[in-house]
Amino acid sequence: MVKFFSEKTGVRYPYAKYAQITAEDFIFGGMENTSATLQTALTLHDATAHLDFSSDPLNSHELAHQWFGDYVTCRDWSHAWLNESFATYFEAMWCEESLGDDEFKYYLDGDWRVYLAEDKGSYRRAIQTNIYNEPLDLFDRHLYQKGAVILHHLRKLLGDRLWWKVINRYLTKHGGGSVITQDFASAIEEVTGKNYDWFFSQWIYGGGHPEFKLKAHWDDKHGGLDFSILQKQKADELTAVFRTPVTVRFVYQGGEEVRTFEISKPAHRYHVKLPSRPKWIAFDPGNSVPKTLETDYSEDMLIQQLQHDDDVMGRVYAARGLGAKATKKATEALGEALGKDKFWGVQAECAQALGKVHSSQALDALLKHSSIKHPKARRAVARALGEYHEGRAAARLQEYLESEESYYVTGEAALALGKTRQANAFDALREVLARDSHVDVIRSSAFSGFCDLRDPRALEIMREWTTYGRPQQARLSAIASLGRLAHEVGEEKDKTVARETIEPLLEGDFRTAMSAISGLQALADMKAAPALAKLARTTHDSRIKKRAQGAIEAIRAAQGAVKEVKELREDYDKLKENYDKLAERLQKLEDLDKEGKKKRPTENLKKTAKLTTKVKPAAARKATPKKVKSKKKAKR
Repeated sequence: MVKFFSEKTGVRYPYAKYAQITAEDFIFGGMENTSATLQTALTLHDATAHLDFSSDPLNSHELAHQWFGDYVTCRDWSHAWLNESFATYFEAMWCEESLGDDEFKYYLDGDWRVYLAEDKGSYRRAIQTNIYNEPLDLFDRHLYQKGAVILHHLRKLLGDRLWWKVINRYLTKHGGGSVITQDFASAIEEVTGKNYDWFFSQWIYGGGHPEFKLKAHWDDKHGGLDFSILQKQKADELTAVFRTPVTVRFVYQGGEEVRTFEISKPAHRYHVKLPSRPKWIAFDPGNSVPKTLETDYSEDMLIQQLQHDDDVMGRVYAARGLGAKATKKATEALGEALGKDKFWGVQAECAQALGKVHSSQALDALLKHSSIKHPKARRAVARALGEYHEGRAAARLQEYLESEESYYVTGEAALALGKTRQANAFDALREVLARDSHVDVIRSSAFSGFCDLRDPRALEIMREWTTYGRPQQARLSAIASLGRLAHEVGEEKDKTVARETIEPLLEGDFRTAMSAISGLQALADMKAAPALAKLARTTHDSRIKKRAQGAIEAIRAAQGAVKEVKELREDYDKLKENYDKLAERLQKLEDLDKEGKKKRPTENLKKTAKLTTKVKPAAARKATPKKVKSKKKAKR
C-alpha cells in the first residue's frame, strides 16, 4: 500500500516509519496519528473470517491519511472532507489496485448506497459547511462515502493523467501545511487551465444529487430512438439542477454506438438515429456519475443487459430493474444469472431481487443456487430465503447453521431463519448462541433473528446475555435487541423489566452506552426519557449526546402510534402471506392457460369462430334482412 500510494501521488511516504497498533475498546475504527495509526482490535481475524472479511479497507484508509490529513491537513473542520473523502476514495482505489475493476466499482456503489440512506432517511447537507453543533457531527456518510464518490466522478472528468497531476500538485504545494477547499480547486485549475467552480458549486458547496429518469421509445416510422433524460430532484437553495456530461451506450443487433450528452437542464430530449431497435441501453457505463436512476426499459432490454453487458454496474442495474418486474420471464433470467454471472456482486443482486419476487419459481432458483461458491453471494441467498415463510426455505437455512464454513453466511442464515417464523426457528437460534465467531456475528444475528421471530421466550435469553462478562460484541447486540423484542411482543411487565435492565447500562463504556441508547429507543417507552435526558446532559462525548437526544425525539414521535403500528404490521404480514399465495395461484393459472393455447391452437380458433357465428349483437340481428339465411353471410 505504501508503494502504491507513493508511486501514484508522486510523493514518497513522508515519514521515517509507520506503525499500526490495535487497541481494545477503541471508540473509532482507526485514528491516523502521524506515523502511528491506532486501530480497533475488532479488525483482527482468523482464516475463517477472512473468507468474507478483510482489514485492507481500514488499513488503506488510515494509511492514506498520512498524505491526506497529516502531511496536508484541513485548516478547520468545515473542510474536513479534504481529509476523510480523500482517505475513503484512496481506500477504494486500493481495492481497484488489489482486487480489480469489478470489485472497485461495486465497492464505490456500496459507498453511494450508504450515503443515499442517510440523505433519504436523515438529512441532506453540503459537504463543505460550517454549520454544525459539534465537529463530530460532520463525520458522517456525506463526508466519507459521498465525498469519495464525488472524487471518483472528478477523476473520470479529468482523466487519469490529469487527475494524478492534480493530486501531485496539491500535495507538493501544500505539504507540511494546512488547506481549505479552494486550495484543491486551485490545483485543478493550475494543472488543467480550466475553472471548475461549477463542479464545486453543485457537488461540494451544494447538497443532493441528480435523480435521473430515462425514457426510451423506438420510432418505427423514422427509424430512430426517442430518448429522454430527466432530472427529477427538487431544485432549491441546497440542491441544484446538475450539470454533467453523461455517456450512453446503445447496443443493437450487430453493433453499438456510444454518445455523450451534456446535461444541464431538468429535461433533455433526443432523437438518436440507429440502424435498428436497441437490444439494450447502458446509461453512464462504468457508473462514474453520482446519481439515482429510474428507467422505463422493457423486460427484454433488461434481460439482454443482464446477460451481455460487460460492465459490472450495467448488470447490477439490470438485476435491480428485473426484480421490480417480478414476472416469470424476469425471474428465470435472474435465476440464470445467479448461477452463472462471473462476479459475486451481480449474483448477490440477483438473489436480493429474487427475494422480493415472492413466487415459488423465485424460491426454486434461490434453493437451486444456495451452495453458490462465493461466500458473499451465499450470504445474499441466505438473506433472500428469509423473505419466504415456507418450510423448505427454513430447512435450507437450518442446513446453513449446521454445516456452513463461513461465520458471516451462518450469521445471515440465523437472521433469515427468524424472519421465516417457522416452528423450529426458536430452538435452532438458541443452539447457535453457543458458537464463537468473528465480532460475534453469529450470536448478534441470532438476537436479530429472535426479534423477527417475535417469540417472547427469547426475552429472558437476551436479558441473560446483557450481563457483564459475556462476550462483548454479543452483549452489545443483546442490549439493543432486548428493547426491540420487548417492544414487539412483550407485556407491560416485560417492557418494564427490559427498561430496568437497559437503563443502568447507559453509565457504561462508550459502546455499551450507545447500545443501551439503541435498546431504549427501540423499546419506545416514554419512561426511559428521563434517563436518556440525564445522559445527554452529563456526557462529554458529543456522539453519545446526539444519539441520546435523537432517541428521546424518536420515542416521543412513536407515542400514540405504537398500537396502530403493531396492528398494521400484523395486518401487513397477513396480507403479504395471502398475496404470495394468490400470486402463486395466478402464475399457475397463467401457465396452464399458455400451455393450453400452445397445444390446441386450432381447437381454440374453431371455438372462437363458433362463438362469433352464434352470438351476434341484438342490433345486428335486427338489421339483417330475413331472406339472408346463408351460413357464409352469417359468419361474415
